[in-house]
Amino acid sequence: FKVMTTLIVTIVAVAAAFLYYKYWQVHARRFVNSGYTPPASSWFGEFGMGFASWLYTFLTVGKVKIIGREKVPGDARAVFISNHQFPCDFAMLRRGAGRHFRMLTSSDELT
Repeated sequence: FKVMTTLIVTIVAVAAAFLYYKYWQVHARRFVNSGYTPPASSWFGEFGMGFASWLYTFLTVGKVKIIGREKVPGDARAVFISNHQFPCDFAMLRRGAGRHFRMLTSSDELT
């Protein structure tokens, strides 16, 4: 029974990851068009990204204390420009900004 349960959970997790990948693959192809913005994230997506960025930051950098950050309204448009020192520093950028990103890319990835 335990093996069967593990197998079912694994199959469901792989299927969910595949469907998630296929959904966002369509939007990723549209990024070559200048000005494209992906659809708003769900509450689950925002929570998941927030937790993942917190966990990644905690594991790689340690405890972070943000000082002097002004609160930007969640519906306001903002552009954050950072000096990327390593590829996965998106987590620190998200923690420092204190808001969810709908898109994060670099200028050399766009045509």
